Amino acid sequence: MADVVLSNAVVSVQEDWLCDNSEFFRVCLRGGWKETITKAVHLEHVDAQTFLLLVEAMEVVLNSPDIKIRHHFEKASDRVISFLPDSQPITAFSRLVRLADFLLMTNLYFFLRRV
Repeated sequence: MADVVLSNAVVSVQEDWLCDNSEFFRVCLRGGWKETITKAVHLEHVDAQTFLLLVEAMEVVLNSPDIKIRHHFEKASDRVISFLPDSQPITAFSRLVRLADFLLMTNLYFFLRRV
């Protein structure tokens, strides 16, 4: 497990999951930096709601077979959209896209750009 220290929470996530899906986390947790030892990555500029939304969206992408097929893409898109909060969904979505880009989560970033 690795701890992701956010602006308003600390979230524990499987280290392998983080490293498999994010070049940023792979470098932090396995690149010989202090995070390799502490197993804690500080992202104080990110709130827990956005980070947890990112984890849920990535799970949708990972669990969507043949996401390049239009029907599967549309189902996955609908699921991600359903996770957005009722208040300010556009703001939450834009934060999600920016965070996916910042964390070098390429598959998720390109998926979200098409939603």
